Amino acid sequence: MICLNNEKETILLAEKLANIAKKHDCFALYGDLGVGKTAFARGFIQSLSPEHINIASPTFPIVCPYELPNLKLWHFDLYRLKNSAQMLELGLEEALQEGVALIEWPENAENYLPEDALSLYFSIGEADIRILEIKGNAQWMERLKQIF
Repeated sequence: MICLNNEKETILLAEKLANIAKKHDCFALYGDLGVGKTAFARGFIQSLSPEHINIASPTFPIVCPYELPNLKLWHFDLYRLKNSAQMLELGLEEALQEGVALIEWPENAENYLPEDALSLYFSIGEADIRILEIKGNAQWMERLKQIF
């Protein structure tokens, strides 16, 4: 478990994870409203861009693609997803073949997530501190050793 005392710490962690991201990666961001998922996603995406870009939450379009210098990235927000079958229409397969997928509210499409997704569980602890639990397979745990 990781304690994130403020949004800056959330963004710093996102930047570290972005540094080890590679094609075919899926980051599944779990947690209630207001726990830091979108702040994490913004920090992740911004750290991969050489210039400042406006990163809107994809709550209404559901997915926002980004053409970054070294990587294509799709930011999904599945909060409003009506049924998980819509994932095929949203381009998750394309995202995972061509780049990286960041997925907020992944529980709304569990059947479509890759088995090797890195799962990030955000929650709020005492004194409004964010708690992050990271779960992944053995390959992810090896990669995470680079930043922890």
